[in-house]
Amino acid sequence: MLSINGIAQQTEPIVIQVAANQFYQSTGLALIKGETYEITAVGEWQDASFPPSDANGFKGFTAPMFFGMLLKPMPRQYYMKLCGKVGGWKFPIGTATTITIKRNGELLLYANDAKGFFDNNSGTLKVTIKKLNESEN
Repeated sequence: MLSINGIAQQTEPIVIQVAANQFYQSTGLALIKGETYEITAVGEWQDASFPPSDANGFKGFTAPMFFGMLLKPMPRQYYMKLCGKVGGWKFPIGTATTITIKRNGELLLYANDAKGFFDNNSGTLKVTIKKLNESEN
């Protein structure tokens, strides 16, 4: 793996475990604006005592969840949806996405849950990140 400023650059597909109970988890991968990636996720995780969900998450269905939507990093996305962040730019992932990176920075992964409410989550997802093209900088 290559490194830029101490952060690894991806040269082959990698698999990372993402825990439901941790916010903004470091992947150690430096992504460059203009690169395209395929990101897939398998497994289940859970918010408190709600039924488990896959990386696509679930629609909030209680009054507190309705009001807590604005506390999620991505308010318009489902609860517990797998999301990513690179250099301040946030994006939904779910079980699979192909995405062209809009900013330079380290890839962070997280469950889209209300800030301050990650400690009652459980489970992990296995996330595969595959670079599809060379940087066009």
